[in-house]
Amino acid sequence: MNLLVVIGFIGLVQVVYLIFISWNLAFTSKTKLSLSVLMLSHVLLLLTVIYHEMNWQIIFPHFLFVRVPVPLLIGPSLYILYKSLFYKDRFYNHKILLHFVPFLIYLVLMIPYFIQGASVKLSATTPDEYMWASYEMIEHVKIIHLSAYLIWIFILNRRKTHDLKYFNFLKPYKKMFLWLLISYSIIVFLSFTNAILLSFGFNLTYDADFIIAFITTLLAFWISFVFIRYDKEWKKVFTKVVGVKSEIGEQVIMNLKELMEKSKLYTDCDLKIGDIAMQLDIPRQLLSEIINSKLGINFSEFINGYRLLEFKSKVLDPNENNKTLLGIGYESGFNSKTSFQRVFKASTGMTPKEYKKSLLNKGPK
Repeated sequence: MNLLVVIGFIGLVQVVYLIFISWNLAFTSKTKLSLSVLMLSHVLLLLTVIYHEMNWQIIFPHFLFVRVPVPLLIGPSLYILYKSLFYKDRFYNHKILLHFVPFLIYLVLMIPYFIQGASVKLSATTPDEYMWASYEMIEHVKIIHLSAYLIWIFILNRRKTHDLKYFNFLKPYKKMFLWLLISYSIIVFLSFTNAILLSFGFNLTYDADFIIAFITTLLAFWISFVFIRYDKEWKKVFTKVVGVKSEIGEQVIMNLKELMEKSKLYTDCDLKIGDIAMQLDIPRQLLSEIINSKLGINFSEFINGYRLLEFKSKVLDPNENNKTLLGIGYESGFNSKTSFQRVFKASTGMTPKEYKKSLLNKGPK
């Protein structure tokens, strides 16, 4: 067993460990998922290195060229990881999926090769003749694709200070991404250089694979260390902010109420806590905990309280007399008749109809 295989196995174990521990840390689901996809990409790449060095082609021929589309996962997952850490809820799930379209397209292009038998795969030096596009051309596009993401993230990292209103402990993680970008740039450079040299008859694949496997292993250890440290610091800040005497927590509630009263976000029936967290520039989980600890209610109860006040004010407005109670309820932010009546009765002990009738019985003051 040569040194490259040893490094490959060490990196593989560390990458799998990082995937496992990431789901037990204090991150958003986007952060955990993007980190897992990024690390799974490296699992496949490291397995491929081990696969070729151990000469497992005869035993597992269908694994040949499986790694080819994998680099198209690295750029998008690294970008989403960056955004999920520093931009929180400022991007949405359906848009995230668009970043993985190139990977899916490449998979489709590879299908004619993947469905071939073992003998064909063992005899083919490249899958070019079985693909629906030029293999060599796509390989170059793949390098450009990853390079574009690295440049994009580098620009974001330089341009944004990431000064959150309440926290500063995320700033050191900008440096982490800078070194990640440098590491991936080295990998891109080695891959590109090796491709050029191969066209001239120089095969430096072993040397390139050795350096890439070594860098990947170091990255896995380093990211594990940084993210575990991040988790500890985050928990310290989390405890401090949601504490009973927390001035930051009080300030968040003050800003939250001011936002509600000025913008009337609660009238949006699809409003989510992430939408408000984005405007307050605070992590969603933390905002939820602050509302729970400072107000003694959950987010839904907090928003529905404003919706009830909005409904009551509209019922008293003569200009709203031409509207139905349910119509006013919808305008106030409730998204269904059932939830509107349930919340209203739980708060007032009356149905909306009974409430309006009681107002009419009182007559004008």
